[in-house]
Amino acid sequence: MGVGSRKIMTAAVIAGSIMLAACSSQGSSTSSQAADSKAVQSAGNAQKEKTVEQALPPIKEATGVPEKDKQAIMKVLNQYITSFNHEDINAYIRTLSPHSTSFKIDDEKQFMQKTFKKMSMDMTPKQMMIIDYKGNTANVFTDMDTTVVERSSGDKMDRSSRQIITLNKESDGWKISKLFAMENQQ
Repeated sequence: MGVGSRKIMTAAVIAGSIMLAACSSQGSSTSSQAADSKAVQSAGNAQKEKTVEQALPPIKEATGVPEKDKQAIMKVLNQYITSFNHEDINAYIRTLSPHSTSFKIDDEKQFMQKTFKKMSMDMTPKQMMIIDYKGNTANVFTDMDTTVVERSSGDKMDRSSRQIITLNKESDGWKISKLFAMENQQ
């Protein structure tokens, strides 16, 4: 794999993780390097995960989710994806929880600004469903396609990932607090 392909692979894995995993509250001064390291590690582990992924049970939608909450949760996720695709960092940040223990808002904003200078990314959900709901917390499964284009070279890479996005109901509505992702094998 060439250097350009490696960069795009790293970007695709990062995008598949929707950037949040890269900006943990620990080591925030090196969040960009940590993201690159995690992305490369994820790419290396992807092949090992293949047999696990093939044995996954079917995803089931949670029952008993009030329609009002379901609509509000899906609206936030759609705003999150739309703002990401349009590179609207302020709208993107508004979908995130300032109370998250997985990332810091300021670090996430800086990281996204740097990322969007280098790459154009587009996320397209193939599937989104609430799989766990407990009043003020919801976990949403997404099957996400991501296209990454490196601005300097025009190199393009398409990736698909399975994600679990955790949202918390806060005083100003539902906010994304965590994200876990695993790249699908093609």
